[in-house]
Amino acid sequence: MLKTGDYPPFGPARLKDADVVVDFKSETTPNDIVSVIATEPLTSDETSDIYRPGEWRLWHRGETVMAGCP
Repeated sequence: MLKTGDYPPFGPARLKDADVVVDFKSETTPNDIVSVIATEPLTSDETSDIYRPGEWRLWHRGETVMAGCP
C-alpha cells in the first residue's frame, strides 16, 4: 500500500499508464487536501509514501491521525 497526497497549491498529476493529466488546481479549493491510497504508484510526477508490510494508518479528512507497525 502507498499514499500519495498533497496540500494547496495543487498542480497537475500525470498518470503512469495512460496519457492523462489531472489538473487538481481546477478541481479543488485552497481548503482541500488530496489523498489517494493505492497498491502501487499511479502517477509519474508525484512522491508516494510506501507502507511497510503490516503498517496501518487511520485517516480523517485526508490526513493521517494515527499510525502503527508491528
